[in-house]
Amino acid sequence: MYAGLTPAPDSSFVRQLRLFDKDLKVEFDRKLELFVITQSRYTGGRVLALVIASDTDTYRQPDARDIRILYMADFYRRNVKQRILEGEEYMRKVREDQDISAEDDIRHLTRDSKRQLANAYTKAFNLGKGVTGFRQVPAHSH
Repeated sequence: MYAGLTPAPDSSFVRQLRLFDKDLKVEFDRKLELFVITQSRYTGGRVLALVIASDTDTYRQPDARDIRILYMADFYRRNVKQRILEGEEYMRKVREDQDISAEDDIRHLTRDSKRQLANAYTKAFNLGKGVTGFRQVPAHSH
């Protein structure tokens, strides 16, 4: 864990980064002890886009090399953002389908006959013997 004062990124790099993409932000990560570039998620929050590593044991200030890496990773293209949105929409749909599937599974598991449900109720609340599966003969038959 970094124990010193938190280093600030160079202000000219911050301006270049904001011109490149207003959703990107550079900050010093105290756990990694390195500068990181994060991107705003369209659904809220931030996601790590780039860790600015150094050949030495200390951190290095971000510079034009890092913007070039972002450029080569297609961060500047709008269709990349569209692809991210489509991916998030796809995952939302998958989660909804899983929820619906779970509800259907529960519904199918509880689709018992009246007799099975009566027996489960009787057993759960300890109400005596359950209803038999055979045809019951009334007590007073003529």
